[in-house]
Amino acid sequence: MLFRSLSEHAFVFYHQWFGDMRLVGFIPPHLPPVDLSTRRVQNDMRFDGGIRLAEIFIDGHLTPGGFLRVRTTWQTTAPVERDYTLFVHLLTADGQYVTGFDGPPVNGFRPTSAWVPGEIVVDRKGMFLSADLPRGTYALEVGLYDPATGERLGVSWQGEQDTRVLVRQLYLLDF
Repeated sequence: MLFRSLSEHAFVFYHQWFGDMRLVGFIPPHLPPVDLSTRRVQNDMRFDGGIRLAEIFIDGHLTPGGFLRVRTTWQTTAPVERDYTLFVHLLTADGQYVTGFDGPPVNGFRPTSAWVPGEIVVDRKGMFLSADLPRGTYALEVGLYDPATGERLGVSWQGEQDTRVLVRQLYLLDF
């Protein structure tokens, strides 16, 4: 019960299977308040198969050695036939992977095949930022893929087609 509660309210930033046991790391949901680094992206982000990404909420000071928390809000207009993997990645300005998280929504407690049309599903992912991460401009990509094939779902967003939602111009600050 505690694991499910953490999965629904805290930000998972690490998970690793060891046989039939799983080690999971969480960032607490309530860290010191943030200021201008808090960013909300609200546009009509529609993935293939009737899946809609209603909101991306980015929370945390983008500082070396800190945490970045990303909350995504999903909704579907039709039953989803497969269990997709959700990815949230921090990228350099030129698109190189820095850190991120790939895993089932709500840490496996809300697989996409169980989503009910109209239901709102909130997922929380966290990322630890390396202490030697250089100052600069970063981007965040969010999407879904089929874990069996690695194929990403297509998404329509801001009049474009892609296989991810890309949030540009996140700035790493030194404090």
